[in-house]
Amino acid sequence: MDLTSTGSTVSGSGNYAGEAGPFGTLAVAGTVDGLVVHLDLTFSEQLPRPGYTSIDHFDGQFTSANVLEGSITSDTPGQTPGRASYRRF
Repeated sequence: MDLTSTGSTVSGSGNYAGEAGPFGTLAVAGTVDGLVVHLDLTFSEQLPRPGYTSIDHFDGQFTSANVLEGSITSDTPGQTPGRASYRRF
């Protein structure tokens, strides 16, 4: 995923793929305040269910110049919150 920021606003896009599916596109919108980051990730599935959309929420912080770590929750019923880490390459 590619992210950009303007002031406190973060936006971006990318693609995603599961080990055995699904795959699709990803849109990101959020905010940054110092080291603290909030991201809403909208997943738009292309296969196997074209048009299906789900939204996850990441709340975390920069732990280094290239690493975001925090928690992620989903709007999908039955999903449990988890930990997530994003690294810049």
